[in-house]
Amino acid sequence: MRWDPLKIGAGGFLTGIDFDPAGATYVIRADTYGAYVGNGSDVWTQVVRSDTLPASALRGHVVKDAPWLSQGVYEIRVAPSNPKRLYMIFAGSIWRSDDRGTSWSAAGAGYVAGALDPNDGYRTNGEKMAVDPANPDVVYAGSAGGLYVTTNAGASWSLVGAIPAPTPAAMGITGIVFDPIGGATRGRTRTLFATSNGNGVYRSTDAGVTWSLLPGGPKSCAHAAVAGDGVYFMLDGDASNTVYRYAHGAWATSLAHPAPDGDVRSIAVDPFDPARVIVGRGSGHLSISTDHGVSFTGWNWAQTRTATDVPWLAAANEASMSNAQMRFDPVVRDKLWFVEGIGVWYAMSPKTGRATAWISRNLGIEQLVGWDVLVPPGSPYVFTAGMDRCVFRGSRANSSYPSDHVKMGSTEALIPAWALDYSKANPQHVVAIVNDVAYYPHPAGDLSGYSLDGGATWKRFPAQPATGAGGNIVAPSIDNIIAVIGMDGYAYRSTDRGASWSRLPGVPGGLHGGGWAVTKQVLAVDGVDGNTIYLYATGNGIWRSTDGGATWARRSTQTTLGDYFHTKLRSVPGRAGHLFLASGKVGWQHPNPHDGAYLYRSTDGGATWTRVTGIGEPYDVAIGKEAPGQAYPAIYVVGWYEGAYGIWRSIDNASTWTSIGEFPYGSLDQINVLKAATDVYGEVYAAFQGSGWARGSVR
Repeated sequence: MRWDPLKIGAGGFLTGIDFDPAGATYVIRADTYGAYVGNGSDVWTQVVRSDTLPASALRGHVVKDAPWLSQGVYEIRVAPSNPKRLYMIFAGSIWRSDDRGTSWSAAGAGYVAGALDPNDGYRTNGEKMAVDPANPDVVYAGSAGGLYVTTNAGASWSLVGAIPAPTPAAMGITGIVFDPIGGATRGRTRTLFATSNGNGVYRSTDAGVTWSLLPGGPKSCAHAAVAGDGVYFMLDGDASNTVYRYAHGAWATSLAHPAPDGDVRSIAVDPFDPARVIVGRGSGHLSISTDHGVSFTGWNWAQTRTATDVPWLAAANEASMSNAQMRFDPVVRDKLWFVEGIGVWYAMSPKTGRATAWISRNLGIEQLVGWDVLVPPGSPYVFTAGMDRCVFRGSRANSSYPSDHVKMGSTEALIPAWALDYSKANPQHVVAIVNDVAYYPHPAGDLSGYSLDGGATWKRFPAQPATGAGGNIVAPSIDNIIAVIGMDGYAYRSTDRGASWSRLPGVPGGLHGGGWAVTKQVLAVDGVDGNTIYLYATGNGIWRSTDGGATWARRSTQTTLGDYFHTKLRSVPGRAGHLFLASGKVGWQHPNPHDGAYLYRSTDGGATWTRVTGIGEPYDVAIGKEAPGQAYPAIYVVGWYEGAYGIWRSIDNASTWTSIGEFPYGSLDQINVLKAATDVYGEVYAAFQGSGWARGSVR
């Protein structure tokens, strides 16, 4: 089986960037999954993979959810004097690579991370770790408990007692930067800075032997940088329009914009001109200083985006570009790098009074949260639903990136989509659950809808089924549509293509309970009879309608242990009454596979159920086209078989199972959903928790 990333492209929040002075190695970190390495011009490569981390870490990951490897990277840095040497704070520890991320070894003995979260509200704060420019074995790393240092490349770490723990702890230690201007002693750079958030900025001028608080400075730091002439710049982590600079033993301040607007997120100092400083607003707009930060020009509100690599990035509704960090390229003069909410960009010669032209550099990056994937039979397209960017119609051949994403007529940038289905009577008819998440400041609202032309154009349902985040949907016919909506999880039916909806009679609520971040799929249309529809009710059993959803009756009391997170109910194409029920991921920090979380099947329309032997805690089950020479459709499961984790395939009606990959293309990210093509044998898709989608195919 061959697995590849499905080409959707970038999309998620990239939260930091670093590189060495020679420009040999560039690294970027993400808030949902992993980090990437490149040379600034080629395809980015994910460094958190099954073939890069030690086998012991992988075994711990699949035997018990600790450490949880399917998460973002808190910090990653390149050694200035050795571009092959990388350090990474990930999964609660520190890792070291001596080959640009091709392999990693544990390097966190003695380091206690505490409550560090790569996806919390402080994730874009920067310089949480720094490697000594004079010595790649000397590293300072922040944690929730204080500042740690190693002098032996991570063989051991010790807490710097002179610097207090941050308050709040989650803000950690930031603004850790070296000042090479002061020279070195004993093979270590003399001068370095670190901010204990809530306490202030500390400096050492004797290579870390002693530290002193710099009075008069800010209490917290969002980002910091040292100019080529030794001036230390930082953005106040509490008053985000204020730029601080420390020079000649004193602090001075200036405003990034004449009228404080509280939205300055990043700062970059030109390595070719220490007097030139640029700050970036949360929206990506720039303000420039040419006098060492004494004064700034004010916001340049004009900006453009070009994305010839991943075209939809330029077409996205991005009035605000969710600024995380900016840095000038160390080699190419006047090239400004920018990592933000939908990827990594650069601009050449940004100037006041001229539109900033951002250019995408995102090949190889896949960072969207995937909630669903759909493969209509006979279609050249594969559809994805996910967080932030609604629905994409991608190339089923995986030959190109989408030119845009579905917006459902909304001008909002953030439009999450949760579930997809096609009409069994007409696969050109595609339906989608598209609705808001309460924590978005400008929620898109309820935008669920349909396409009648294979996803080329979309319309909102004239009336929305209900209000709420999340959901599940099936389309027994073009006009007959059933949807589960929101966290209260009631089911609704429309017989007029979404013009009106009514709650299913007799069916309980709570069908999608467990929070918005779940991928339950509890509706299934029979594999033969489109008027027979099944529904799994949390803790209540299996319900069935034989009249297209007009009336319902409980078929059995069958339940599964995974009700909270990711329960899946699947029908078998071409087999009347054949169903599978997967428990899904049961929860966090438990032994895998969780005892009691099983795969069940029914061959009598859900009346009776039997456990599929050997399968434990299946995250999902997918049914695809039968293998050559076989009569029963192929069955795919992501979970555990006989105690071994992976994606498993059976071509003989669940009698025997074959592994088709432990981790698709090496990704350790959690698989939310598994789907298989019903018209091509061996074509399988996986939706990941934070890094997009994967496509599998028979070699």
